[in-house]
Amino acid sequence: MDPFEKALITMLSCACLFLALAIPLVLRKVPRNRVYGFRTRATLNDDLLWFETNAHFGRRLVAASLFSVVAVFVLYYTALSPEIFVYAALGVIVAPALAAALDTFLHLRSLERRGSAPVSPG
Repeated sequence: MDPFEKALITMLSCACLFLALAIPLVLRKVPRNRVYGFRTRATLNDDLLWFETNAHFGRRLVAASLFSVVAVFVLYYTALSPEIFVYAALGVIVAPALAAALDTFLHLRSLERRGSAPVSPG
């Protein structure tokens, strides 16, 4: 296996790991804790806020992960060199995950301003 293929497997594994971590959040299966989830002072102090915020983050992270998987494959087949692939693939994994976190932070702030955390399905 050449280094280019190893890089592909590594990048896809990272994107799939994000996807696997997101699913329990979407399903609201992760109770408040200090290790796993979208942890802020507000979410750690309120179950409703915890589950709503983490479900929102999980949905965004699922979308980000699926985008990353597709983008990594596109880059693999179009990159000019393995070095370009590695840096570009890292970007298409990290940037969407950061965008999901930023969107969730803004969502959390809007929930806090409203003073409530509506519980929506999934």
